[in-house]
Amino acid sequence: MPANHLEVVVRPISPRDTHELRRKVLRGGKEAAEVNFPGDDDSGAIHLGAFLGEDLIGVASLLPQALPGRNLSRAWRLRGMAVEPAFQRMGVGKALMKTAVEEARTMGIEVIWANARLTAVPFYVKLGMKVEGEVFLTPDTSLPHRRVWLVVER
Repeated sequence: MPANHLEVVVRPISPRDTHELRRKVLRGGKEAAEVNFPGDDDSGAIHLGAFLGEDLIGVASLLPQALPGRNLSRAWRLRGMAVEPAFQRMGVGKALMKTAVEEARTMGIEVIWANARLTAVPFYVKLGMKVEGEVFLTPDTSLPHRRVWLVVER
């Protein structure tokens, strides 16, 4: 394993456990920012945490949600992917995605998709995700995004 990659353990966490990192990384630390996303508490949602020892350094959530414009019965939306800034570009996000894909495969999910910030699109493309559509701004961040998706291989 390259020296800049960390050996993390990815395991399920509660929706509430995602909030601190979501707020710090995705909402610029703004205390008033809403970080409990629609669908977080649904029974089909899965929340993953990447741990370095006892420290939670990365989070990702998978929510049952159709991929807009596609006729797929089993799709998961990736939301709230956030990695502690000091540990970015060290394989933490990749470990979270690997576990997400394994979970999806086990559950018979056809596709994983996300609205990715433009700055994160190269990361997702490196993992094999496709990019589609035009750049758009999200209402919660006003940052430019593109849609990315990955067919889950059986």
